[in-house]
Amino acid sequence: DREIAMQAELKRHERDTRLKKKLKDSSFGGRQMPQMLQENKDKVQTANPISYIDSYDSPILIVHGDKDTLVPFHQSEILHAALKKEQVETTMITVKGAGHGKGFGPDVGKNVANFFDHHLLGKKVNWQDHSLTASFKKRKP
Repeated sequence: DREIAMQAELKRHERDTRLKKKLKDSSFGGRQMPQMLQENKDKVQTANPISYIDSYDSPILIVHGDKDTLVPFHQSEILHAALKKEQVETTMITVKGAGHGKGFGPDVGKNVANFFDHHLLGKKVNWQDHSLTASFKKRKP
């Protein structure tokens, strides 16, 4: 088991080194996004994290607000599906009504803690994909 873990770590390191080199060598310039995407498909693929998923990856927790205007929610769905396809253990928590990193509320924090307790500390925690409702704190006047 130790040898397999060492081989997996070496493979991840080699992959990360390749990714860093490719990203360092990539330059998109100041062109408009759609044009840039079409003209630089190889560079876009290099920057796409899905290109680097393999079965040696650690468990992944995705937490995404379904009202996010910065990062489209569908991108998390695509990532989640790609991880599952490669048999990487992945969990996706959809925070209904939440935007980009705001309004997630205490339930998300509890779920994140459970994820780490399960995967890092080996505690037996029932785990599945699920949705939570955003809880927004009212600001004091």
